[in-house]
Amino acid sequence: GASQEFFKGWTYQPDSGALSVTGRVVNTAGYAAVVERGRGAGKPMPPHNSAFEEWLNFKGIPLEASYVIRRSIGRDGIPGLHILDALVDQHREAVFVILERYLGDAIDRVWRAA
Repeated sequence: GASQEFFKGWTYQPDSGALSVTGRVVNTAGYAAVVERGRGAGKPMPPHNSAFEEWLNFKGIPLEASYVIRRSIGRDGIPGLHILDALVDQHREAVFVILERYLGDAIDRVWRAA
């Protein structure tokens, strides 16, 4: 369903160049940005689509409530879950340890090759 698509949609895209190593964490679910960052108030109401219907079903909300909920989301907005921010904050130290180990090995290889 829609919620599973979001939670299974997280992936990373590494990219390394001659002098840099970067990567992006992305979510392939089409609505991931709204779940992550939220939606501001005063915008058009979201579309009634299959992902929205799956969310209603997942939450046990009857489809007849779709219009009222979408209107409320458009008028009042919704807060983001900020899952990525929480994960980065929670695992920041581990990421730095991994990067330091990887970059240290890479620097050692460059020095040995010179």
